[in-house]
Amino acid sequence: MKSLLIDTSTNNIGIGIFDGKKCLHESYTEGEKRYNSAIMGLIDEALKASGITIAEIDVFGSTLGPGSFTGIRVGMAAAKGFADGCGAKFFGASTLDVLAYSDDDVNTKKVSLLDARRNEVYMGIYKKESAEYELTAKENIAKAVKGACNIYILERDIKLLEGIAENNRGKTVILNHINLQSFNNILMDNKKHATRQAVYSAAPLYIRQSDAEICRKKAVI
Repeated sequence: MKSLLIDTSTNNIGIGIFDGKKCLHESYTEGEKRYNSAIMGLIDEALKASGITIAEIDVFGSTLGPGSFTGIRVGMAAAKGFADGCGAKFFGASTLDVLAYSDDDVNTKKVSLLDARRNEVYMGIYKKESAEYELTAKENIAKAVKGACNIYILERDIKLLEGIAENNRGKTVILNHINLQSFNNILMDNKKHATRQAVYSAAPLYIRQSDAEICRKKAVI
């Protein structure tokens, strides 16, 4: 099964092409505020570098968020558009899940963190088979990671852990970007969720309302 996976949920554009578990191409480019103008060229470059055509892709996937509202929409639109046009399948995964999937440690509580700005943080909390997503104030991080748990965070957000990580008995995994190999590992473990129907049914995982939604509600009131 060949897959083309996209992440545009942060300030980077990540493009990965895989054949089963084997990575054929993986690239990360600064993308904030230029997702629209850059993504198609990067996909074309990735296909050429991997030596396959768009018609050979069985599954197109994108991270669903949370993260950049614009980035998530652009990544999902590209992946769904290609899947629909090529008669292929679509697969989506939470950005927080991809962070937490950075290793195969399944016996320890995991917490994945993304800076949501406005003094808030997107948080994924994983205990065995359960997963919870939260948008919470930064001061609540300490309580979430209290005790022994593994923390997964991007290097750009490392300040969120000031005065916290050293008191945690688990490990802290710091990543430069959302890892597409981890995204592919989720796909490989959840192949049944890659479907044609998902092209039409998969929705973004925003967690927070967009500024446009907030303004619209205020206008109605």
